[in-house]
Amino acid sequence: MNSNGIAILANEITTDPLGRAYAGMSNKEVVTDMKIKYRTMPRTSVSDQEILNATDVAELAAISADGKMLYGWILGLGSVDLSMTNIKAMLGLLFPAGSDTRTAFMGLVNSTIAITRPEELGIPDVTEGDVIIARGV
Repeated sequence: MNSNGIAILANEITTDPLGRAYAGMSNKEVVTDMKIKYRTMPRTSVSDQEILNATDVAELAAISADGKMLYGWILGLGSVDLSMTNIKAMLGLLFPAGSDTRTAFMGLVNSTIAITRPEELGIPDVTEGDVIIARGV
C-alpha cells in the first residue's frame, strides 16, 4: 500500500469513526475486520443478464418496434453504467409506469452493493504489514 493509503488507514484505525474498536484488536483482527463487507454503496452498473432477468416477457412483447430496438441496444452494451442519467431514463421509459418490468428496472437502478471499509475509503486490501506500519505512524 502506498503512503497515502497508509495515512488513510492510520486515520481509520486511530479515530475509529465507525466504532469498530480497533484499539482493542490485534493487527490480524484489524485485517480480518477490514475484509468484512458491512458497508454499502449505490450500484454503479448492472449486467445485461440482470436487465434481461428483470424483464417481463409479455411486457417486452407489447412494446413498440423502436422500443424493442432500444432494448436490444441496451442489452448489447454488456453492462450499463447507472450513473448515466440517459440510460436510467431509457430503462424507465421503455415500459409503462406501474409495469412489473419498470418496477424491477428501478429496483436495479436504486440498489446497493456490499463493500468492505477499505473499498469505501478507496484503499487496496489491507495486509497485516499495512496495519503494523499504520499503527507506527
